[in-house]
Amino acid sequence: MSQIAQELGLRPEHFNKEDSTTALLVYIAGLLGVMIVNMDEKKKASPFLRFHMTQSIGLIVVMVVVSFITCGMGGLIYLPLALVYGMKAQRGEVFEIPVITRFMMDRGYFDGVKEALALPPPPAPM
Repeated sequence: MSQIAQELGLRPEHFNKEDSTTALLVYIAGLLGVMIVNMDEKKKASPFLRFHMTQSIGLIVVMVVVSFITCGMGGLIYLPLALVYGMKAQRGEVFEIPVITRFMMDRGYFDGVKEALALPPPPAPM
């Protein structure tokens, strides 16, 4: 278990196979993927997906800033990074993106993950 997972209280039982494909989508589709996941109450309540949605948004913000500074050349880096991080998320990993995750953790951006851990699971659809 990674250090970030221990700090947030994420355990293997917070991950399921259905969330793995969605986590991949969150990294590959970027903000569109995050918006799609936020429309589904069941997925939005998943601590695993909340972690990856938050981390994905951080990566997108950094890539936009880098692209602006480098006149768009930084944008070429996003797709390979999104693929690598998306595939790690699909395997059920809770990992740290160097600098970005720790920066966001120190500022409380992952508090939603802790809130999701405290919530009861949503009722099953009939």
